Amino acid sequence: MKKIICVIIVLCMGCSSTSFMSKTNQVYPEKNPMDVEIFFTQIPERPYQEIGLVHIDKYPPFSPIPYTTNKIKEMIKVSAAKNGGDAVINMRDEMSQVSGTVIVYRN
Repeated sequence: MKKIICVIIVLCMGCSSTSFMSKTNQVYPEKNPMDVEIFFTQIPERPYQEIGLVHIDKYPPFSPIPYTTNKIKEMIKVSAAKNGGDAVINMRDEMSQVSGTVIVYRN
């Protein structure tokens, strides 16, 4: 029984590298990750709406070696696109995570 519980815990921990918290009840269609923009210090000049927050762990589960910057950017884009985002703004680089606000452009 203890082995089964340990396996479940390990599997769940391996899935926690990326999380998205929605700020709205609206569901947006998935987009292409290659089209997602990342703004580190500026914000877009186009009108936009915030739809959620994305959090990316800097370290893979059970590893002392962090993801590369390019891998973290890729993970941010994939999460934002999966949730219908056009861009990510207000990027924050913290001790163990990188986070940002996912937005959609208004017409």
